[in-house]
Amino acid sequence: MAQVPHILCSGGAWYIGSHIVVKLLESGFRVSVMDNFMNSSEKVKDRLTEITGVDVPFNVDMCDEAGGASLFSAKPIWYSKTTLQEQCLQPLRGTD
Repeated sequence: MAQVPHILCSGGAWYIGSHIVVKLLESGFRVSVMDNFMNSSEKVKDRLTEITGVDVPFNVDMCDEAGGASLFSAKPIWYSKTTLQEQCLQPLRGTD
């Protein structure tokens, strides 16, 4: 049996991220979410479970560099305190 790809969705509790999580789950992926709920609500956890029937793990606060780094072999890009517009205009901002 093939192993199901596991996707980590940073910011998965906000509007766009939560919709991406739903689509990934509907497409058969395993999904974990990394979010600090700064621009979202913890109620999203329950709504995702209600919509998809899957208890999605919410792992670590993306502002916790040590916790986040433990999930990656490469240096993560920290976008947690930027807007979507800032991320698009300055895509490498979180890499320094």
